[in-house]
Parts: sequence; structure tokens; C-alpha cells
Amino acid sequence: MALNNTVLNKITRKTLLFTLLLIALFATVKLVNAILHFNQTASYNTAINQSEFTKAKDYRGDYGLFSNAYAEQKKGDFQEALIAYASLEETKGKTLRKDALFNAGNTYLQQVLKLDLEKDAEQVFPLVELAKVSYRKVLLIDNKYWGAKYNLERALQLLPDAVDAEIITQEGYARLVKAVISAANEDELP
Repeated sequence: MALNNTVLNKITRKTLLFTLLLIALFATVKLVNAILHFNQTASYNTAINQSEFTKAKDYRGDYGLFSNAYAEQKKGDFQEALIAYASLEETKGKTLRKDALFNAGNTYLQQVLKLDLEKDAEQVFPLVELAKVSYRKVLLIDNKYWGAKYNLERALQLLPDAVDAEIITQEGYARLVKAVISAANEDELP
């Protein structure tokens, strides 16, 4: 009986030691991961505070993507910025989704400001409509977001919503007018 207890104690000690080593290894891996995440977050925050958005884009995840989009927008590479903002429209973070939509609307309006409203009307109309859609999506998320309300009002001053085709009297833009009308009545579609 004594021999069995000794063997059992050795097996139990080895099992216990092995289990403790596994727990220690797992805890060490988790600690290293937490330290790396902390350092990356600190670098991201420092880059944001210093307005170095190209450095902040290295942060993995949606916040890095947002920083990349904002950096592209600041450089004037609007298409790249819009692609990145569009990928954030389905993000889980409500605030980040709202900010991405707001910045997308701003990006559309920035493009409009670089165009001649008279000569480039075929480009201006869809850009303003897309900006209005972005701002309205922001207001669906947060109806008290004054920046979106203000910018939507500015976009509406540039191009009021067309409810009836007879309101628009410009010639030569029949297809464009239909697109504006259908976008304005988007919620009424079956």
C-alpha cells in the first residue's frame, strides 16, 4: 500500500507541476499580448494627438482603417478615403460608424468644392446627393449630431431635394434629374 501511495504522489506531483507550468505559460503569453496591445494603443494615441494620421493607420482594426481614410482625405486622395470609409459603415462601433459616415459626406462635399458648379453639373449632382445620403445616415444613428445637421443643410442649399420633376427646369440633364428624384424618394420604394 505504501508503494502505491508513493507512486501516486509522484504522478500527482508531476501532473500538478505540468498543469502549473501550462498555466504559467498561458499567463505569460496573455501578459505579453496585453503589453504589445498597450504599446500599440499608446503609439496610436500619440500619433492622433500629434495629427500624424499616416502613423496612426498602422494600428490594426477599424481605428487604424479610419485613420488611414482620414489621412487619405487630408492628402486629397478622395477615392481611397471613400473606399476606407465605406468599409467602416458596417463596423460594430456606433461612434466610429457615425464618424466614418460623417467624414464620407465631408469628402463628397470637398470634391464638389473643387468643381465648377456650372460647368461640372453632371459631377456635382451625384456628389452632393451622396453627401446628403451620408449625413442622413449619420442622423439616423444620432439625430442630435449638429455637424451632420449643419452639413446636410449646406448640401441642401447647393442642391435641394427634388420632390417633383416639374421643379427642376434645367435642360439637358433628364437622366440626372431622374437620379436625383429617385434618390430623394428612396424610402418610398417597395
